[in-house]
Amino acid sequence: MRPVRARSRNGLPEEETDLAIRFMEEHRRATPDKPFALVMSWGPPHWPYNSFPKEYDVYDPATIELRPNVPQALAAHARREIAAYYGNVTALDAQMGRLMAALDRMGLAGESILCFSSDHGDHLYSHGYTAEYENWMHISMRGSKGTPYDESVRIPLIVRWPETGRAGERSDVLFNSVDVMPTLLSLCGIDIPREVQGMDLSHVFRDGQGTEPDSVYLQMLGPGWPTRTRWVGIWRGVRTHRYLYSRWRGEDDHETILFDRANDPYEMKNLAEDPAHSAARAELEARLQRWMRETGDPFDTGPRDPRTGMLLLGQELTEYFRDRIGKT
Repeated sequence: MRPVRARSRNGLPEEETDLAIRFMEEHRRATPDKPFALVMSWGPPHWPYNSFPKEYDVYDPATIELRPNVPQALAAHARREIAAYYGNVTALDAQMGRLMAALDRMGLAGESILCFSSDHGDHLYSHGYTAEYENWMHISMRGSKGTPYDESVRIPLIVRWPETGRAGERSDVLFNSVDVMPTLLSLCGIDIPREVQGMDLSHVFRDGQGTEPDSVYLQMLGPGWPTRTRWVGIWRGVRTHRYLYSRWRGEDDHETILFDRANDPYEMKNLAEDPAHSAARAELEARLQRWMRETGDPFDTGPRDPRTGMLLLGQELTEYFRDRIGKT
């Protein structure tokens, strides 16, 4: 994998950052007393990983330390892919640095809330899963972002808010993606509309005093993944501080999984059928059912498309997906 300059989704962050900085500068000149919100949705790190600028090709695959859950037979593939992945990350770090420098230059850093996160993780061969474009792999293993495993569902949430006077602190609060919007609205002093889902966890960044969720609810696309008719996208899961629990819709799709992350952080020993953990499984299933009720999720009861297994929620498939069904 060699990096190249390309106008793919991985090759646009520099231009997107140019536009973002221009927006801030123009806003500062035109309306210096009005606040603004800027959302950057960069593409990388995302496969294919070989389209980042060549100056960030600084990682030697031979030195990459693999997670213990990467199969040995895939180790060489994993090291090459991770080295390129790190190149993408470093290239994006440079653009984040440009944004932060612009805030400093315009005198806005001290009064701005800066939030960095992602929409999903990537297996990078952990548990044998790899990217969708790796057609040499069986389709059931081309689920780089479609599983409930830690590599897929655990993402960063980094907040810089100088007003607190705190820095470098870490929190183990269970934070779900739907919690980001109400939390940021609260930090900005804006009323949260009643219809907004998620919890206001702004206290985490203030004084740390407040109600915390006992778990997060996991799913890969609410209706399902149309070109993956069996297991990817047709599951629901719960993550607590200690356990990961997930089950699939069909008994033949994939085995139920239960991992004790306190003793098995790389999720390598499935305890779902272990009698010693039957009580934990029952408790987590009850919590999963509660999440479904609280969110109105018809996962167990809703009508489904017979071709794809997707929940029928009024959506229509685009021509792209209609053409791909049954071909992958």
